Amino acid sequence: MKLARNLEKKSINITKQKQHLTFNHELKRAKILPPSLRFNPPINCYEGRKIAAKAGWGFVRLRINHGHQRIKQLEHIRLECKQKLLSILPQEHWDMLDNVVKHNAERVKETVQTRHVHKLAKLDATNSSDYIDKDRWVINLSGHQLTPAETRVLRYGFNFAPAPKAIPVPKIVASIESGIRDLPE
Repeated sequence: MKLARNLEKKSINITKQKQHLTFNHELKRAKILPPSLRFNPPINCYEGRKIAAKAGWGFVRLRINHGHQRIKQLEHIRLECKQKLLSILPQEHWDMLDNVVKHNAERVKETVQTRHVHKLAKLDATNSSDYIDKDRWVINLSGHQLTPAETRVLRYGFNFAPAPKAIPVPKIVASIESGIRDLPE
């Protein structure tokens, strides 16, 4: 009886681990970092957030590797239980036990899969923001159609300083010379 329960537990755990592994692969494919692996950097700047995100993705990869290792361990233990039970039980009892174990594992798989689908949908909804920065809107008050280049320049707003095509070196030197004359020696 103990071996049969152990076989059922290991089969259910293998099913759960496979579902968790699938979920982690889906997160990685969708480029969604789960909240449990989002870290607040001690220094809140671009580089700090980039390092924290990189660490989070490293932990996603670690979760995936750990999932593969755990499945191998559980399958090895399950195989040992199966071999012991096959040597003890008659074939008809083994078939009944195997059907019950498969049914229970399938039920757990459906439950976990449903939960993961809801989680992924929730994470995907929070990850894709519908935020529109109205400060970057371009409102055309003139009568003519703007070109894409003009629209792009206007989107920059006051944060945009167009670069000159040629650097006015003589003008820069002349303004520096006029400023130097006023300095005391």
